[in-house]
Amino acid sequence: MQKWSARAFGKGAQLANTKLEELKATSMTCADVLAAAAKIIHKVHEEGKDMELEMAWITEKNGFVYEKVPDDLVAAAETKAKAELDQEEDD
Repeated sequence: MQKWSARAFGKGAQLANTKLEELKATSMTCADVLAAAAKIIHKVHEEGKDMELEMAWITEKNGFVYEKVPDDLVAAAETKAKAELDQEEDD
């Protein structure tokens, strides 16, 4: 049986999954995992190509049912991730 705490699909998924496995997601809040995952996905995404970030989760809170993450939470995670990536570039 496979047990994942975060998983990526699509182009660049192999590298993203390697980075996601390094996260200590089980000790993070869902919001923190969303932001960290968004940052990883943006970091490994091929520059100059359009991308739409879609996220889903399976949590105890939702009865362990696969469910799309609400758009406002994805947007907040993506905003935080992009700000952190911009900060890293400035340093």
